[in-house]
Formats: sequence, structure tokens, C-alpha cells
Amino acid sequence: HVKELQKLGGEITIEGNKALIHGVDALYGTNVIATDIRASSALVIAGLAAQGTTQITGIHHWRRGYNRLETKLNKLGASIEIIKETKFLKTTYSSDTVAESSEISLVISD
Repeated sequence: HVKELQKLGGEITIEGNKALIHGVDALYGTNVIATDIRASSALVIAGLAAQGTTQITGIHHWRRGYNRLETKLNKLGASIEIIKETKFLKTTYSSDTVAESSEISLVISD
């Protein structure tokens, strides 16, 4: 999760099996990827604290582990939206476009 939290402005260094976290004045919204349920939770918390908009992909971990937690957080004043994107692939041998995959993202705005 460290690299994704660093993208948000977190100052984290790894020394052996320890993570050293240095306080920063602010975190900044960006696009990040959740790789598991712990990462998704950490990124949502960081995204809520960040200035700007944070978009988290790989959010199926979040949705599997927490029953509509985004709705509960929104009731507490958060601005979290679940969006679904479908990526398309054009074939090289015809003009047909076929759906490649769907991705669910969580968008946090300040």
C-alpha cells in the first residue's frame, strides 16, 4: 500500500519489515489502485483527508468487505461516489467494438 499512499503525498519509507511514516502538511488527491481490503480502507481514509479528488480503482475489495460503507460515510459528510467504467477494445480486423472489461471505481471529492 506504501506506493499508493506515497502518490497521495505520504512520506513513508520502508526499513526491513518496518514502515516509517513521517507526518506531512497535506495529502493530495490522485488516481490510486487498491490491491486488497486493507489497501482500499487505507486509501479511502487518505482520500478523505486529501485535498482535491481521489479516484480509487480495484474497489471490488472494498465492496466485498464492507456493506455500503460509502453510503454511511456520505451520511457523515464525506463525498464518495461509486462509478462504473467499461473499457472498450477495437478489433484490428473489423470496425466492431467489443467490451473488454468493467471496472468499478470509488471517487472521493473534497
